[in-house]
Amino acid sequence: MTWQTTRAEISAALSTVAGVTGYELRPTAPKAGDAWATWAGVERGPARSAWAALWRVIVILGPQEEDAVVQADTLLPDLVDTLSAVTWVDGAEPVIVTTDSGPLMALEITTRSE
Repeated sequence: MTWQTTRAEISAALSTVAGVTGYELRPTAPKAGDAWATWAGVERGPARSAWAALWRVIVILGPQEEDAVVQADTLLPDLVDTLSAVTWVDGAEPVIVTTDSGPLMALEITTRSE
């Protein structure tokens, strides 16, 4: 499996969550519900020749922190379930994504794949 294939699988998985649209690359003008994976590097696996790709999955929640907290609480269980089918989910945290229209609250889910 290639990392490009994994990115496509992550995108497709994200699109199965109600209210979320998965993209293979960051959309030009992200909005609430948009999600994509950003390759975050590699990590050595247990064997010398094994490597794990690290991914940051970004899910835009919206501009208001209070609404973003409610959305994250609602979406996170489904996002973790669907991402677990294609990656190993390590954690999640709130982040701010800068856009031309201003900052947007987002959820960053850290995952690993082969």
